[in-house]
Amino acid sequence: MAGEKQIIIAIGSNYNPRHNLSHAEMVLRKHFPNIIFSKPMYTTPIGIVSPDFINRIALCSTAEPLDMILKDIKQMELTCGNTDRLRRQGIVVIDIDILKYGDKKMHINDWQRPYIQQLLKEMNLI
Repeated sequence: MAGEKQIIIAIGSNYNPRHNLSHAEMVLRKHFPNIIFSKPMYTTPIGIVSPDFINRIALCSTAEPLDMILKDIKQMELTCGNTDRLRRQGIVVIDIDILKYGDKKMHINDWQRPYIQQLLKEMNLI
């Protein structure tokens, strides 16, 4: 489709992560029917004291503008049970971040994380 941008999404959870990642994937599939997911990867927390995370990378394309996608992603996180109160307690029910929208890289520091690098390589994205 003309005008579509490729999107790379990072998804993670440290609270009932199998269930919450599955729920997030279902919500993301409704919004991005062409989405594909990496395999899940267990990772140790970075910058917080919490249980281990399960993380995934996803790839899709859309013609939707970035500002709308960011609003939609925030709503998806809320739908999946994510709250600021839980985050302050080190509980990340779900975290969905746009790493790349078209040619625009976002969350620049995340690109250096070993698990992000490994998952991107496994999906032939770097």
